[in-house]
Amino acid sequence: MGTIALLKKLFGLLSIYLNAIRSIELEVKHHEFPHPSGAANGAWRKLIGKSPTRENRINYWQQEVFAHLSGL
Repeated sequence: MGTIALLKKLFGLLSIYLNAIRSIELEVKHHEFPHPSGAANGAWRKLIGKSPTRENRINYWQQEVFAHLSGL
């Protein structure tokens, strides 16, 4: 199977998968977490109130996600 044929097959399978996921109706509301890009250090600093190191961003996410999940 050639590269183009393989890519077409993969995209077809991906499309089927995404349609199946979209068809699942969940009772849980989608929660939008703010997520500045990795390069947006000023936005991260403003959001988390401290230096936007990788560790601080992970700690921020952990706190936000756990706080959201505890409210479900």
